[in-house]
Amino acid sequence: MKIISAKNQFSKGLQSLTIILILTHNHCLAQTFGTKQRSMNVKVQASNPTWYNKRFWSVFGGVSILPSAKIIVLEGIYNIEPKPNLAFTGGFSYTRNYRPDFSFNTGLEATITKINFYKRIPQSEIPSIPRDNDAPPIIYYKEVHAHISIPICIIRRFKLSESDFWAIKAGCNINYNGFNLDTGIGMSAEDVNGQQVGIFSGDFNYTNSYKPWVSFTTAFSKNLVLSNKNILGIEASFEAGKNGYVRGDYVITIPNKPNSYGVYKINGFSAGLTVSYTFTGANRRLAKQYQTQ
Repeated sequence: MKIISAKNQFSKGLQSLTIILILTHNHCLAQTFGTKQRSMNVKVQASNPTWYNKRFWSVFGGVSILPSAKIIVLEGIYNIEPKPNLAFTGGFSYTRNYRPDFSFNTGLEATITKINFYKRIPQSEIPSIPRDNDAPPIIYYKEVHAHISIPICIIRRFKLSESDFWAIKAGCNINYNGFNLDTGIGMSAEDVNGQQVGIFSGDFNYTNSYKPWVSFTTAFSKNLVLSNKNILGIEASFEAGKNGYVRGDYVITIPNKPNSYGVYKINGFSAGLTVSYTFTGANRRLAKQYQTQ
């Protein structure tokens, strides 16, 4: 009887130990799952900052500089001398966000470009047209022209946080300037007899033959998240495209000198700086979430 009692006690102890091990194992599994779940939640929250939304709208403005126009001398001893050209850009953009770090961007922008060129002729070469030594160049011209662009770009964001992030943008612009007017230019000076003498004439085409052209662009930006969850950005950009979307054919006619013929071209290269303000709509989304809770 004692042997049977001892066996029963041992069996009951073994059952109790098994139950304790099962309960301990389940508790450990629950703790591990809870820890992983909290870790996943933290990662999700970290990868989706509060300023993130599916769609952004932005307004922007900036300035860029274009290299001096290309001058091709076809004939003669004189050529015009171009200066670097400034361009001013403004517009709006639409951004479709697929992830906080990856987006598609498009919009509409308008660019006004200032062009100018000049040519100084030594007084010894134009004795019939008296001029003071400090007089402006005898050939001098300024003009502005405009074009519109539709960007098609991909945006990749880095170092995302609740306060700021960096971004790289790359893609192309579809450009058009066919709404401009072609311009004929004529310049003259007064000779010693009081007569106007023609010294320069040219035909300038600002329409690219009414055809659109494509340029390629890349940009790098720093973006600050404001207290209202909108974004203030500053962007450095570079654009490369068609050579000669503005073209001028000219002739310089200095008295008693052979005529000089040439071509003036503006290429599609530019480097610029842009400031943007982005409406994220995140504040409205957060307010709705708070109300539903």
